[in-house]
Amino acid sequence: MNPRPVAAIVLAAGMSQRMGRLKPLLPFGDKPMLARVVENLLATQEIAPLIVVTGHAAPEITAVLQDYSVKFAHNKDYAAGGMLSSVQTGVRALPSPTSAFLLVLGDQPTVRPATLQALLKVWRETEAPIVLPTHHGRRGHPLLFSSHCASEILDLPADATLKTCVMRYMAETIQVPVPDESILADVDTPADYEHALQIWQAQNA
Repeated sequence: MNPRPVAAIVLAAGMSQRMGRLKPLLPFGDKPMLARVVENLLATQEIAPLIVVTGHAAPEITAVLQDYSVKFAHNKDYAAGGMLSSVQTGVRALPSPTSAFLLVLGDQPTVRPATLQALLKVWRETEAPIVLPTHHGRRGHPLLFSSHCASEILDLPADATLKTCVMRYMAETIQVPVPDESILADVDTPADYEHALQIWQAQNA
């Protein structure tokens, strides 16, 4: 473990309305999608703590991760508060001190550990306020924030979005080109799920 581990916040509070099924439990091989996300983070051996933000179907979410070294933070306002409320819930759960934290979408199971490690490496070298991945010039997820961004995220009003904070630091943000197309794709629809499965199967062929 690196002497300065970076925290991770995994967003898994959504209602999966466009999918019609509970996204975190969708199968990827012999494990649920959310478990794959968590495994990819833990594979870096540089993440601590790993905080999973729950909301809709929280008991089911916590059950599938019971064998993993994760902590949970429940967003009671998940239905009305949108993604920002889940981000803020995760930020409030960060320990003090925290040097930096990855903000990870719970429906990106094919983002490679090597991609995560590339972001972590750049942040450790620069301590930029934000480090984010790009693929063929397009910005994706996850985002890595220095700890001083936490208070600004918590201060965002309910009608704002995380983009407000990101744009504030855009001039200082470091963009890291990666060969991993998964940074651009989350799983919102059945078609997205099929595409993600194809990527995952290719990665594990």
